[in-house]
Amino acid sequence: MRMWFLGAGLVVLLASMSAAAPSPAALRKPEEVLREELTLPPPGSPPLYKTKATALDLKGTSLTRYADRGDRLSAVRRAVGKAHVALWVSSPVPAPAGLRGEVRAVRRRLKIDPGVLKVRYPIPPAGQQARLKKELLEANRQLARVVAYLEDVLEDLYNTRDQRGRECPRLQAHHDLMRAWVLARLIALDEQSLALGKMRKELMPYDPARHTGWYLVPREHLADLPGRKRRKRMDKVFERLLKEHEGTAWAELARQGRSASLGCAWEAVP
Repeated sequence: MRMWFLGAGLVVLLASMSAAAPSPAALRKPEEVLREELTLPPPGSPPLYKTKATALDLKGTSLTRYADRGDRLSAVRRAVGKAHVALWVSSPVPAPAGLRGEVRAVRRRLKIDPGVLKVRYPIPPAGQQARLKKELLEANRQLARVVAYLEDVLEDLYNTRDQRGRECPRLQAHHDLMRAWVLARLIALDEQSLALGKMRKELMPYDPARHTGWYLVPREHLADLPGRKRRKRMDKVFERLLKEHEGTAWAELARQGRSASLGCAWEAVP
């Protein structure tokens, strides 16, 4: 069980329990808890045949300086925890075991079929192109709900910026990281929506003898102008992480996020 990403109701329940009773998370190794808190989905479309979460190295991260000393019930903590779950809600990559229940609950509430997040579509048999285009249209509609949810999550993060400075270094770094990563996912999902619309208008070229599907391969170029503006905001937050948390896991994730290709393009694949 996570310490700082607990749902609001569960936090209240635990707070009312005896202080002498340690939480399950308190019995875990500090590095294990931190690694779970920093496990994130790829910011853009997952590279072909690579569907693992972003790799994380805690070497150089002081578990003393970055001990979790923050308020268990703070608005900053709630905004960060909500953002962490939302990132996995928006990703085709399977969520970590500790987050799957919350991710499923949010998807049910938003009426999101995890299948619409996929980035690979099989080439339809002759005469069934209309069915594929109908599937792409439904994917676009559900992606719009995911984007709207992420925008609400981002607003919560922005609304708690003034409180961020009163938190411990760990939560300050988490707050910045989640804000930048949510911006990255918004950029990538907008690009994915544009690609789905393009495929609905015209199927992409392929060789029937070699290809069985199309994959949304990551690309550096962004087709969406608002996405380029968001990228500038995202880069500023990543730069802040690199400056304020040099040599830590947050800085490493900032480097990965800043260099990620958030655009995408269809490619015929075997």
